[in-house]
Amino acid sequence: MNTLFSFLVYLFLFGLAVVLAVFLLMMALGAMCFVLKALWFVFYPLYCITLKPVVWCLVKVFQNRCPQCKRFWKRQFVKSEVIEQWENLETVERIDHGVFYSNKLFTPNHGYEVSRLEQVKMVNETICHFWECKDQLCRHKWTTEEYSEREGSLDN
Repeated sequence: MNTLFSFLVYLFLFGLAVVLAVFLLMMALGAMCFVLKALWFVFYPLYCITLKPVVWCLVKVFQNRCPQCKRFWKRQFVKSEVIEQWENLETVERIDHGVFYSNKLFTPNHGYEVSRLEQVKMVNETICHFWECKDQLCRHKWTTEEYSEREGSLDN
C-alpha cells in the first residue's frame, strides 16, 4: 500500500512538472513572438528603405540584358502582338458603400458596407513581346510572353 501511494505521489508530481514545463514553454513562445513582432515593425521599414530599392535596381538591370551575349542595357523593344484572346465568366466580390443619415441633430450618421457576388465577363489575353539586341555584332532576337486579364468583352 505504501509503494502504491508513493508511486501515485511521484506520478502526480511528474504530471505537475509536465504541465508546468508546457506552461513555461508556451509563455516563452508567446514572449518570443511578441519580441519578433516588435522587431518586425522596426526592421521592415529599414528593409524597405535600404535593401528593397537595391534589389529592385538589380532586377531591372538584369531584365535589360541580352540572353545571347549577356551584355547589359542591350535589350530593344521591336513590337507586341496579341497571340490569343478569350472570354470567360468569373465571380467577383463587389463591396457597396453607403451612409445612413440620421434625422436628429446630435445623432451621428452611420456608414455601411454591403458585400455581394457578381458574375462578370473577363477578357484574357496572351501578348507576345518581340525584343532585339542593340549590339551590332549580336543582333539576337527573342520573345517574351505576358498574360493579362481585364473586365469587359471582346465586342467592345
